[in-house]
Amino acid sequence: MEIKNTNTSLELKPPFKVHISNNKALLWNIEEIRFLRENYRIVGSFIGCLPRYPLQNQLFGLPMTLLNEEVTLLLSKGLIILVDDKKSHQSPTNAQIKEFEQKSFQEENKQLQEYINFIEEKKLKIKNLKKNNTLNHDIKEKINKAKKTNLNDLKEENTLLQQKKESRNLESTPNSENKTSKVNGFAPIINIKTSSTSFTWYNNNENWFDSINTAKQNNLWIWPSTLKDIQKYKIYSDLWNKGYYITSGIKFGGD
Repeated sequence: MEIKNTNTSLELKPPFKVHISNNKALLWNIEEIRFLRENYRIVGSFIGCLPRYPLQNQLFGLPMTLLNEEVTLLLSKGLIILVDDKKSHQSPTNAQIKEFEQKSFQEENKQLQEYINFIEEKKLKIKNLKKNNTLNHDIKEKINKAKKTNLNDLKEENTLLQQKKESRNLESTPNSENKTSKVNGFAPIINIKTSSTSFTWYNNNENWFDSINTAKQNNLWIWPSTLKDIQKYKIYSDLWNKGYYITSGIKFGGD
């Protein structure tokens, strides 16, 4: 079964890589998570904090952790492969460290330049706004002066009023843009490395397993290992085969 990824125009096709870290099964790709939820009723639980709201526990983000039952079920059906995350992390070389630092420096410079451009545009808008306000003030003074002289010819006054109207139209555009800038504001981009696959010193080509037996032999995934675990897995599999969505019952006092 396949699903088309509309964001990247790539076709998602199992098996997907599930990273095992400290006996936890983690999924980092949001499209793969969506695929498993929509097509195989795998719910899982998001456990990552949101970068801009790290001190709350109502909403969570990547990664998503899978239940032991979900991992064993997906592995038995060939929908996932297990990656030994610890062994995949290798010591970076000096060249890799230097390359990483250079990329980080380039990214910081890019953000700084974007910030400078934003400030310059804002200054230009403020300058134009002040210029329009000065022009409007001069027009008002001329109108008041024309009224005091009791001129019978209102042609000049009408001309000044028209100029005032046009200046207001010019003033409204930068003013609204300025308000928009204040509302939207500028926030620096926060880059947080999630999956380790972005690091050049991370290599999982030799540290993945596509079956329960090989995962057990390498002591990466040994669940279910007890009679109770086997019974739990059989119950889960039976409910899953009947078309149910199954989640952890910890919030309801269950297992």
